[in-house]
Amino acid sequence: AGNFSKAIEIWKSGLEKGYFYGLNDKAWEKDYKDNSDFAIHMEIEKNRDNASHVEYEVVLPTNYNSKNPYPILFIFHGNTRNIKKAKKSWTSQMMNDKYISIFVQSYAHWSSVGYCWISNDDKTKNEFKEIYDNIMTTYQVDTNKIVFAGMSAGGKIVLDFA
Repeated sequence: AGNFSKAIEIWKSGLEKGYFYGLNDKAWEKDYKDNSDFAIHMEIEKNRDNASHVEYEVVLPTNYNSKNPYPILFIFHGNTRNIKKAKKSWTSQMMNDKYISIFVQSYAHWSSVGYCWISNDDKTKNEFKEIYDNIMTTYQVDTNKIVFAGMSAGGKIVLDFA
């Protein structure tokens, strides 16, 4: 058994500062399922996730010309990751020169700086559809060359969209 009251105190302080702890993970239920303070903290994180949205960042190819169609690459980070970390992993000269790259980030917090994907999640699907539609109308896209890619849980989300 651990020091539950100290953990609750730390979580409360962190949540007040805007931190996330992934308290909605089922792994916490074993020790805290009957703790009313923990339930309050879980609800705070759940409400913050509900207020969050799928985000994205567009990286245009070198020497981009808006009159030319380009292949497009949608990239989904793995769990505990974010756009910034995905951009470090997903880079190549070909991507830089030839692709419109769209880095997509989940709304669901894993921690204060990391995010996780939720399989078959309607919010993710609906918000990504808005992003996709916006990209397709904003940029010249070669519709025969649309690629979806992801690491780990990001790959699973890509399969959910298939």
